[in-house]
Amino acid sequence: MKTAIVFLAFVVSSWPAERSRVITTKANLKLLQTAVGEFKSDTGRLPTAAEGLNALIHQPSGVPNWHAGGYLDTPDVPKDAWDHEFVYALDPNLPGGFGIYSCGRDGVTSSQGNDADDIGTWTLQASSAGYPQRALAERDAMIRRAMSVTIVLLILAAVVLILTKGFGRESRKNATKRG
Repeated sequence: MKTAIVFLAFVVSSWPAERSRVITTKANLKLLQTAVGEFKSDTGRLPTAAEGLNALIHQPSGVPNWHAGGYLDTPDVPKDAWDHEFVYALDPNLPGGFGIYSCGRDGVTSSQGNDADDIGTWTLQASSAGYPQRALAERDAMIRRAMSVTIVLLILAAVVLILTKGFGRESRKNATKRG
């Protein structure tokens, strides 16, 4: 019985956590997509496949008009919420001629970003003002809900344990009988 309750608590509490990872990954994708657009606007070209997303933080040689300090506020290119690197792909069929994607929870793609768990810039909703802020607010709300669900499940598990074990009365009765 205890194992089933603990397993149920783990499964239910992991649902919001996984959703918050998706939201965080989408916010980072939007940030990277914007940074690549700014790079293109300043330099007149997209980062090459060899330069990849590192061109957003380290100036490629021979690239004029690169924004001093880079295009990200971090010293490293962010990773997705599963701690995997994002993949940068040049493709004239994608909006803006490029795409960025996460290989999702498993960190593997067999379809260049189109697996069921992959998340790509081409799958993001249409760009709108405030998207990263809304995504972060949604993520924070998900985390609060996950914590609330976890607390309720832990309390429920404690109540069930108390009802089935009775605060250790059986242990005290057995100790009294032995003594």
